[in-house]
Amino acid sequence: AKIFKDFARKITVEELAELCSVTKYHFCRLFKEETGLTAIQYVNAYRISIAETMLKSTDDNIEDIAYACGFDDVSYFYRCYKKIKNKPFKRSNFKRTE
Repeated sequence: AKIFKDFARKITVEELAELCSVTKYHFCRLFKEETGLTAIQYVNAYRISIAETMLKSTDDNIEDIAYACGFDDVSYFYRCYKKIKNKPFKRSNFKRTE
């Protein structure tokens, strides 16, 4: 729930492990076992999905959207997008819908 509520701010693995009352190592192992992703991969995938929704529904620029979704810099957003979606980011792929 923390990931979904606080996706726009920095979330650490240590913080998530503490919330679950387990060690960082144990948390990482269990999280990967359950989701198939590391916690950071999962957070970034969620952030990318929120960014896609925003790109389709607003005319905001990509920098503002990336920051609003918790990415500290736009180049990291682009790298995450490419890794998660297996294609480079293109703003033109997101037509605004009313």
